[in-house]
Amino acid sequence: MFIRVKTAIVRTSSSGNRERFTLNIFSDNIKKMPVDKFGRRYYERNYVVTQKQGPVDESPSSGLTLAEMQSTFLRKDGSNSAIASINMAGNTLTNVSNPVDDHDVANKVYVDENAGVSKNGDMMLGDLDMNGYRLTGLSSRLPPTDNDAISWSRAVQLVRDSERDCVRRSGGIIEGNLFISSEANNDRVIGCTDLGADRTFSIPLEISTNKLWYVYRRGHPVVLDTDDGFMVKAENQLVCKLAATEITLYKDVRMNSNRITNLQEPQLAHEVANKLYVDRTARKILQGYVPALRSTSNSPTNDKFGFVVTASSHSNNFYLPSNAFNGVYSIGRGARGEWVTNGETRDFWIQIKCPDLVRVWKIGLRGRDSNTERIYHWRLEGSTDEQTFTSLFEPSNPSYIGNELEFYLIDTNDRYNIFRLFCLEAEPTNPGLSYMQLYVYSE
Repeated sequence: MFIRVKTAIVRTSSSGNRERFTLNIFSDNIKKMPVDKFGRRYYERNYVVTQKQGPVDESPSSGLTLAEMQSTFLRKDGSNSAIASINMAGNTLTNVSNPVDDHDVANKVYVDENAGVSKNGDMMLGDLDMNGYRLTGLSSRLPPTDNDAISWSRAVQLVRDSERDCVRRSGGIIEGNLFISSEANNDRVIGCTDLGADRTFSIPLEISTNKLWYVYRRGHPVVLDTDDGFMVKAENQLVCKLAATEITLYKDVRMNSNRITNLQEPQLAHEVANKLYVDRTARKILQGYVPALRSTSNSPTNDKFGFVVTASSHSNNFYLPSNAFNGVYSIGRGARGEWVTNGETRDFWIQIKCPDLVRVWKIGLRGRDSNTERIYHWRLEGSTDEQTFTSLFEPSNPSYIGNELEFYLIDTNDRYNIFRLFCLEAEPTNPGLSYMQLYVYSE
Protein backbone atom coordinates (compact mmCIF):
# COMPACT_ATOMS: atom_id res chain seq x y z
CA MET A 1 0.00 0.00 0.00
CA PHE A 2 1.39 3.32 -1.08
CA ILE A 3 0.43 6.70 0.23
CA ARG A 4 1.33 9.87 -1.54
CA VAL A 5 1.92 13.02 0.47
CA LYS A 6 2.27 16.24 -1.37
CA THR A 7 3.87 19.13 0.49
CA ALA A 8 4.79 22.57 -0.72
CA ILE A 9 8.15 23.76 0.69
CA VAL A 10 9.81 27.12 0.34
CA ARG A 11 13.50 27.50 1.12
CA THR A 12 16.15 30.17 0.77
CA SER A 13 19.20 29.48 -1.37
CA SER A 14 22.76 30.37 -0.51
CA SER A 15 22.36 33.46 -2.67
CA GLY A 16 19.41 34.66 -0.54
CA ASN A 17 16.66 33.85 -3.12
CA ARG A 18 13.51 32.15 -1.90
CA GLU A 19 12.44 29.02 -3.90
CA ARG A 20 9.24 27.02 -3.64
CA PHE A 21 9.06 23.28 -4.43
CA THR A 22 6.70 20.39 -3.87
CA LEU A 23 7.74 17.31 -1.92
CA ASN A 24 5.97 14.09 -2.84
CA ILE A 25 6.63 11.17 -0.51
CA PHE A 26 5.48 7.67 -1.23
CA SER A 27 5.68 4.98 1.34
CA ASP A 28 3.85 1.82 2.10
CA ASN A 29 4.49 2.53 5.83
CA ILE A 30 4.28 6.30 5.91
CA LYS A 31 5.16 8.44 8.95
CA LYS A 32 4.72 12.19 9.50
CA MET A 33 7.69 14.07 8.12
CA PRO A 34 9.76 16.00 10.68
CA VAL A 35 9.91 19.75 10.35
CA ASP A 36 12.85 21.52 8.93
CA LYS A 37 15.38 21.83 11.70
CA PHE A 38 16.44 25.17 10.23
CA GLY A 39 12.91 26.52 9.85
CA ARG A 40 13.62 27.02 6.10
CA ARG A 41 11.45 26.46 3.03
CA TYR A 42 12.64 25.15 -0.38
CA TYR A 43 12.10 25.76 -4.05
CA GLU A 44 9.08 23.94 -5.49
CA ARG A 45 10.46 20.66 -6.74
CA ASN A 46 9.08 17.23 -7.07
CA TYR A 47 10.83 14.51 -5.07
CA VAL A 48 9.77 10.98 -4.83
CA VAL A 49 10.81 8.98 -1.79
CA THR A 50 10.13 5.38 -2.05
CA GLN A 51 10.55 3.21 1.04
CA LYS A 52 10.78 -0.37 0.19
CA GLN A 53 12.29 -3.48 1.54
CA GLY A 54 16.02 -3.45 1.15
CA PRO A 55 18.56 -0.69 0.85
CA VAL A 56 17.37 2.85 0.46
CA ASP A 57 18.13 4.56 -2.74
CA GLU A 58 19.77 7.84 -1.90
CA SER A 59 20.34 9.00 -5.46
CA PRO A 60 18.64 12.22 -6.63
CA SER A 61 16.99 10.40 -9.51
CA SER A 62 14.86 8.46 -7.09
CA GLY A 63 13.54 11.63 -5.29
CA LEU A 64 14.49 12.95 -1.65
CA THR A 65 16.88 10.55 -0.08
CA LEU A 66 17.00 9.57 3.62
CA ALA A 67 20.39 11.24 4.03
CA GLU A 68 18.95 14.48 2.72
CA MET A 69 16.08 14.17 5.14
CA GLN A 70 18.44 13.57 8.07
CA SER A 71 20.48 16.62 7.17
CA THR A 72 17.49 18.82 6.42
CA PHE A 73 14.75 18.01 8.94
CA LEU A 74 14.65 17.61 12.78
CA ARG A 75 13.42 14.19 13.73
CA LYS A 76 10.85 13.48 16.44
CA ASP A 77 12.79 10.56 17.79
CA GLY A 78 15.71 12.83 18.63
CA SER A 79 18.18 10.94 16.49
CA ASN A 80 19.53 14.14 14.94
CA SER A 81 20.31 17.63 16.32
CA ALA A 82 19.57 21.19 15.33
CA ILE A 83 22.60 22.97 13.98
CA ALA A 84 21.15 26.54 14.19
CA SER A 85 18.60 28.57 16.08
CA ILE A 86 14.93 27.74 15.71
CA ASN A 87 12.50 30.66 15.59
CA MET A 88 9.25 29.56 17.21
CA ALA A 89 7.49 32.66 15.77
CA GLY A 90 5.54 33.23 18.98
CA ASN A 91 4.62 29.57 19.40
CA THR A 92 5.48 27.40 22.39
CA LEU A 93 7.30 24.21 23.12
CA THR A 94 5.00 22.14 25.28
CA ASN A 95 5.35 19.15 27.56
CA VAL A 96 9.05 19.80 28.15
CA SER A 97 10.59 17.78 30.96
CA ASN A 98 12.72 19.29 33.73
CA PRO A 99 16.24 20.10 32.55
CA VAL A 100 19.19 17.99 33.68
CA ASP A 101 22.27 19.54 32.06
CA ASP A 102 23.15 23.22 32.12
CA HIS A 103 22.15 23.79 28.46
CA ASP A 104 18.83 21.89 28.59
CA VAL A 105 15.60 23.73 27.86
CA ALA A 106 13.83 24.62 31.11
CA ASN A 107 10.05 24.35 31.46
CA LYS A 108 7.92 26.93 33.27
CA VAL A 109 7.61 24.90 36.46
CA TYR A 110 11.38 24.59 36.78
CA VAL A 111 11.91 28.27 36.10
CA ASP A 112 9.25 29.33 38.64
CA GLU A 113 10.78 27.13 41.28
CA ASN A 114 14.46 27.74 40.62
CA ALA A 115 15.04 30.75 38.41
CA GLY A 116 15.18 33.28 41.42
CA VAL A 117 13.03 35.95 43.08
CA SER A 118 10.19 37.39 41.05
CA LYS A 119 10.11 41.12 40.42
CA ASN A 120 6.42 41.06 41.29
CA GLY A 121 7.13 39.72 44.78
CA ASP A 122 8.13 36.36 46.13
CA MET A 123 9.10 34.40 49.25
CA MET A 124 12.57 33.25 50.14
CA LEU A 125 12.78 29.64 51.26
CA GLY A 126 16.32 30.01 52.58
CA ASP A 127 19.05 32.51 53.42
CA LEU A 128 19.98 35.10 50.79
CA ASP A 129 23.72 35.79 50.59
CA MET A 130 24.23 39.21 49.00
CA ASN A 131 27.97 38.48 48.60
CA GLY A 132 28.91 42.05 49.45
CA TYR A 133 26.20 43.66 47.30
CA ARG A 134 23.42 45.96 48.49
CA LEU A 135 19.65 46.00 48.69
CA THR A 136 18.54 49.38 47.35
CA GLY A 137 15.27 51.22 46.97
CA LEU A 138 13.88 50.27 50.39
CA SER A 139 11.10 52.45 51.77
CA SER A 140 12.22 55.14 54.21
CA ARG A 141 9.05 54.69 56.24
CA LEU A 142 8.80 52.63 59.38
CA PRO A 143 8.15 49.00 58.31
CA PRO A 144 4.75 47.58 59.29
CA THR A 145 6.10 44.39 60.87
CA ASP A 146 9.06 43.57 63.10
CA ASN A 147 10.68 41.26 60.50
CA ASP A 148 10.77 43.75 57.63
CA ALA A 149 14.06 45.14 56.30
CA ILE A 150 14.53 48.88 56.83
CA SER A 151 16.37 51.52 54.88
CA TRP A 152 19.58 53.20 56.07
CA SER A 153 17.78 56.50 56.69
CA ARG A 154 15.16 54.77 58.85
CA ALA A 155 17.86 52.86 60.75
CA VAL A 156 19.71 56.10 61.46
CA GLN A 157 16.49 57.74 62.64
CA LEU A 158 15.72 54.79 64.94
CA VAL A 159 19.19 55.02 66.45
CA ARG A 160 18.80 58.72 67.01
CA ASP A 161 15.38 58.18 68.57
CA SER A 162 16.80 55.51 70.86
CA GLU A 163 19.63 57.83 71.90
CA ARG A 164 17.08 60.50 72.71
CA ASP A 165 14.91 58.12 74.75
CA CYS A 166 17.69 56.39 76.66
CA VAL A 167 20.75 57.26 78.69
CA ARG A 168 24.22 56.60 77.35
CA ARG A 169 26.83 54.91 79.49
CA SER A 170 28.88 58.07 79.16
CA GLY A 171 26.08 60.15 80.72
CA GLY A 172 22.75 61.72 79.92
CA ILE A 173 19.49 63.10 81.28
CA ILE A 174 16.48 61.04 82.38
CA GLU A 175 13.24 62.90 81.68
CA GLY A 176 10.94 60.49 83.55
CA ASN A 177 10.81 58.14 86.51
CA LEU A 178 13.48 55.48 86.96
CA PHE A 179 12.53 52.24 88.68
CA ILE A 180 14.93 49.37 89.41
CA SER A 181 13.28 45.96 89.39
CA SER A 182 14.17 43.39 92.04
CA GLU A 183 13.22 40.48 89.81
CA ALA A 184 14.38 37.09 91.10
CA ASN A 185 14.65 38.71 94.54
CA ASN A 186 18.20 39.91 93.90
CA ASP A 187 19.95 42.71 95.75
CA ARG A 188 20.31 46.03 93.96
CA VAL A 189 23.09 48.60 94.33
CA ILE A 190 23.18 52.15 93.01
CA GLY A 191 26.20 54.31 93.48
CA CYS A 192 29.93 54.37 92.82
CA THR A 193 32.43 51.81 94.15
CA ASP A 194 35.60 52.74 92.24
CA LEU A 195 36.00 56.39 93.18
CA GLY A 196 39.55 57.67 92.85
CA ALA A 197 41.40 59.67 95.48
CA ASP A 198 40.06 63.22 95.91
CA ARG A 199 37.30 62.52 93.40
CA THR A 200 33.68 63.24 94.32
CA PHE A 201 30.39 61.45 93.84
CA SER A 202 27.26 63.56 94.21
CA ILE A 203 23.50 63.35 93.70
CA PRO A 204 22.23 66.89 93.05
CA LEU A 205 18.63 67.82 93.85
CA GLU A 206 17.32 70.60 91.57
CA ILE A 207 20.40 72.81 92.03
CA SER A 208 24.07 72.13 92.71
CA THR A 209 23.84 73.39 96.30
CA ASN A 210 21.14 70.85 97.14
CA LYS A 211 22.97 67.55 96.95
CA LEU A 212 24.16 64.42 98.66
CA TRP A 213 27.89 64.13 97.97
CA TYR A 214 31.11 62.50 99.06
CA VAL A 215 34.77 63.10 98.31
CA TYR A 216 37.08 60.11 98.59
CA ARG A 217 39.49 61.38 101.20
CA ARG A 218 40.63 59.88 104.49
CA GLY A 219 38.33 60.89 107.33
CA HIS A 220 35.91 62.79 105.10
CA PRO A 221 32.22 62.09 105.88
CA VAL A 222 29.28 61.86 103.50
CA VAL A 223 27.75 65.35 103.21
CA LEU A 224 24.10 66.32 102.80
CA ASP A 225 24.15 69.93 101.58
CA THR A 226 20.90 71.92 101.33
CA ASP A 227 19.83 75.53 100.92
CA ASP A 228 16.64 75.36 102.99
CA GLY A 229 17.39 72.61 105.47
CA PHE A 230 16.65 68.93 105.72
CA MET A 231 13.44 67.39 107.08
CA VAL A 232 12.98 63.86 108.42
CA LYS A 233 9.60 62.11 108.50
CA ALA A 234 8.58 58.68 109.78
CA GLU A 235 5.18 57.15 109.05
CA ASN A 236 4.26 60.49 107.48
CA GLN A 237 4.95 62.25 110.76
CA LEU A 238 7.49 65.01 111.16
CA VAL A 239 10.48 63.87 113.25
CA CYS A 240 13.05 66.64 112.92
CA LYS A 241 14.20 69.51 110.75
CA LEU A 242 17.81 70.51 110.25
CA ALA A 243 18.49 74.12 109.30
CA ALA A 244 21.54 76.36 109.21
CA THR A 245 20.63 78.07 112.49
CA GLU A 246 19.00 75.30 114.49
CA ILE A 247 17.82 71.70 114.64
CA THR A 248 14.14 71.33 115.50
CA LEU A 249 12.95 68.07 117.06
CA TYR A 250 9.30 67.07 117.01
CA LYS A 251 9.65 63.80 118.94
CA ASP A 252 11.20 62.68 122.21
CA VAL A 253 14.92 61.88 122.21
CA ARG A 254 16.05 58.72 123.98
CA MET A 255 19.75 58.98 124.80
CA ASN A 256 20.07 55.29 125.74
CA SER A 257 22.33 56.11 128.73
CA ASN A 258 24.55 58.38 126.61
CA ARG A 259 25.33 62.02 127.31
CA ILE A 260 24.78 65.39 125.72
CA THR A 261 28.00 67.39 126.05
CA ASN A 262 29.28 70.95 125.52
CA LEU A 263 26.00 72.65 126.42
CA GLN A 264 25.90 76.38 127.00
CA GLU A 265 24.30 77.76 130.11
CA PRO A 266 20.55 78.21 129.61
CA GLN A 267 19.13 81.64 128.99
CA LEU A 268 15.43 80.85 128.65
CA ALA A 269 13.19 78.93 130.97
CA HIS A 270 12.63 76.03 128.54
CA GLU A 271 16.32 75.53 127.65
CA VAL A 272 18.30 72.50 128.80
CA ALA A 273 20.71 73.20 131.66
CA ASN A 274 24.24 71.86 131.88
CA LYS A 275 25.77 70.39 135.03
CA LEU A 276 27.66 73.56 135.91
CA TYR A 277 24.48 75.60 135.79
CA VAL A 278 22.64 73.10 137.94
CA ASP A 279 25.42 72.90 140.48
CA ARG A 280 25.62 76.66 140.74
CA THR A 281 21.90 77.23 140.73
CA ALA A 282 20.06 77.37 144.04
CA ARG A 283 17.63 74.59 144.66
CA LYS A 284 14.68 74.79 146.90
CA ILE A 285 15.19 72.97 150.19
CA LEU A 286 11.93 71.32 151.18
CA GLN A 287 12.83 71.08 154.85
CA GLY A 288 12.49 74.09 157.09
CA TYR A 289 15.63 76.21 157.46
CA VAL A 290 15.24 77.22 161.15
CA PRO A 291 15.81 74.36 163.63
CA ALA A 292 13.84 73.93 166.86
CA LEU A 293 15.08 76.75 169.01
CA ARG A 294 13.42 75.53 172.24
CA SER A 295 13.13 72.07 173.71
CA THR A 296 9.89 70.70 175.01
CA SER A 297 10.87 71.75 178.55
CA ASN A 298 10.96 75.20 180.05
CA SER A 299 14.70 75.50 179.45
CA PRO A 300 16.07 78.73 177.98
CA THR A 301 16.20 79.37 174.27
CA ASN A 302 18.58 77.15 172.28
CA ASP A 303 20.76 79.74 170.54
CA LYS A 304 23.67 77.43 169.74
CA PHE A 305 22.58 77.34 166.11
CA GLY A 306 23.22 81.06 165.67
CA PHE A 307 19.55 81.98 165.24
CA VAL A 308 18.22 84.89 167.33
CA VAL A 309 14.49 85.56 167.62
CA THR A 310 13.11 88.87 168.82
CA ALA A 311 9.75 90.62 168.80
CA SER A 312 8.25 94.02 169.35
CA SER A 313 6.70 92.64 172.57
CA HIS A 314 5.57 89.49 174.35
CA SER A 315 3.07 89.15 177.16
CA ASN A 316 5.43 87.34 179.57
CA ASN A 317 8.18 84.74 179.62
CA PHE A 318 5.72 81.97 178.95
CA TYR A 319 4.95 83.49 175.55
CA LEU A 320 8.45 84.17 174.22
CA PRO A 321 9.08 84.90 170.50
CA SER A 322 11.22 81.74 170.24
CA ASN A 323 8.09 79.67 170.96
CA ALA A 324 7.06 80.22 167.34
CA PHE A 325 10.23 78.36 166.19
CA ASN A 326 10.05 75.43 168.58
CA GLY A 327 9.24 72.99 165.76
CA VAL A 328 5.76 72.18 167.02
CA TYR A 329 2.58 74.14 167.42
CA SER A 330 0.09 73.69 170.23
CA ILE A 331 -2.00 75.64 172.69
CA GLY A 332 -0.91 77.11 175.98
CA ARG A 333 2.19 78.63 177.20
CA GLY A 334 5.76 77.63 177.85
CA ALA A 335 8.12 75.71 175.56
CA ARG A 336 5.20 74.07 173.78
CA GLY A 337 3.21 77.27 173.79
CA GLU A 338 2.82 80.28 171.55
CA TRP A 339 4.23 83.72 171.01
CA VAL A 340 1.74 86.36 172.15
CA THR A 341 2.04 90.15 172.08
CA ASN A 342 1.60 92.30 175.09
CA GLY A 343 -1.71 93.71 173.92
CA GLU A 344 -0.41 95.07 170.56
CA THR A 345 -2.83 94.87 167.66
CA ARG A 346 -1.20 97.36 165.21
CA ASP A 347 2.32 97.75 163.84
CA PHE A 348 3.99 94.96 165.80
CA TRP A 349 6.48 92.40 164.57
CA ILE A 350 8.41 89.18 165.19
CA GLN A 351 11.93 88.82 163.73
CA ILE A 352 14.56 86.09 163.26
CA LYS A 353 18.22 86.75 162.60
CA CYS A 354 19.99 83.93 160.71
CA PRO A 355 23.69 83.06 160.85
CA ASP A 356 24.01 83.32 157.01
CA LEU A 357 22.59 85.24 154.11
CA VAL A 358 19.88 83.11 152.53
CA ARG A 359 17.25 83.45 149.82
CA VAL A 360 13.77 82.53 150.95
CA TRP A 361 11.32 80.87 148.58
CA LYS A 362 8.52 79.96 151.01
CA ILE A 363 7.26 80.78 154.52
CA GLY A 364 4.97 78.77 156.79
CA LEU A 365 2.66 80.48 159.37
CA ARG A 366 0.08 79.38 161.93
CA GLY A 367 -1.87 81.67 164.26
CA ARG A 368 -3.03 81.05 167.78
CA ASP A 369 -4.52 77.63 168.38
CA SER A 370 -7.81 79.15 169.56
CA ASN A 371 -8.29 80.63 166.06
CA THR A 372 -8.97 83.97 167.73
CA GLU A 373 -6.96 87.17 168.03
CA ARG A 374 -5.80 86.61 164.46
CA ILE A 375 -3.38 88.64 162.44
CA TYR A 376 -5.01 89.64 159.13
CA HIS A 377 -2.96 92.50 157.65
CA TRP A 378 0.74 91.70 157.39
CA ARG A 379 3.89 91.44 155.18
CA LEU A 380 7.26 89.65 155.19
CA GLU A 381 10.37 91.85 155.11
CA GLY A 382 14.09 91.21 154.68
CA SER A 383 17.19 93.08 155.82
CA THR A 384 20.93 92.73 156.21
CA ASP A 385 21.51 95.49 158.78
CA GLU A 386 18.28 95.65 160.83
CA GLN A 387 17.95 99.24 159.64
CA THR A 388 16.58 98.98 156.14
CA PHE A 389 13.91 96.40 155.42
CA THR A 390 12.65 95.32 151.99
CA SER A 391 9.16 94.00 151.52
CA LEU A 392 9.38 90.46 150.16
CA PHE A 393 5.73 89.44 150.25
CA GLU A 394 2.46 91.13 151.19
CA PRO A 395 -0.80 89.31 150.65
CA SER A 396 -4.10 90.96 150.02
CA ASN A 397 -5.83 92.52 153.00
CA PRO A 398 -7.35 90.83 154.87
CA SER A 399 -5.36 87.54 154.89
CA TYR A 400 -6.09 85.91 158.23
CA ILE A 401 -3.47 83.72 159.89
CA GLY A 402 -5.67 81.16 161.64
CA ASN A 403 -5.02 77.88 163.42
CA GLU A 404 -4.43 75.97 160.11
CA LEU A 405 -0.86 75.94 158.83
CA GLU A 406 -0.57 78.00 155.66
CA PHE A 407 2.36 78.33 153.24
CA TYR A 408 3.13 81.38 151.11
CA LEU A 409 5.58 81.45 148.16
CA ILE A 410 8.17 84.20 148.09
CA ASP A 411 9.59 85.49 144.79
CA THR A 412 12.95 87.14 145.32
CA ASN A 413 16.47 86.89 143.99
CA ASP A 414 18.10 88.65 146.94
CA ARG A 415 19.60 87.11 150.02
CA TYR A 416 19.07 88.35 153.58
CA ASN A 417 19.98 87.23 157.08
CA ILE A 418 17.15 89.07 158.91
CA PHE A 419 13.51 88.28 158.19
CA ARG A 420 10.64 90.11 159.88
CA LEU A 421 6.92 89.47 159.94
CA PHE A 422 5.51 92.97 160.22
CA CYS A 423 1.88 93.00 161.35
CA LEU A 424 -0.11 96.10 160.46
CA GLU A 425 -3.42 95.00 161.94
CA ALA A 426 -4.76 92.12 164.04
CA GLU A 427 -7.77 91.14 166.07
CA PRO A 428 -7.69 92.11 169.76
CA THR A 429 -6.49 91.46 172.41
CA ASN A 430 -3.27 89.52 172.28
CA PRO A 431 -2.56 88.32 168.74
CA GLY A 432 0.35 86.00 168.14
CA LEU A 433 1.75 82.87 166.36
CA SER A 434 2.04 79.23 167.26
CA TYR A 435 4.38 78.37 164.33
CA MET A 436 6.72 80.14 161.90
CA GLN A 437 9.26 78.57 159.45
CA LEU A 438 11.48 79.73 156.58
CA TYR A 439 12.23 77.67 153.45
CA VAL A 440 15.37 78.68 151.58
CA TYR A 441 17.40 77.88 148.47
CA SER A 442 20.59 75.80 148.65
CA GLU A 443 22.94 78.65 147.84
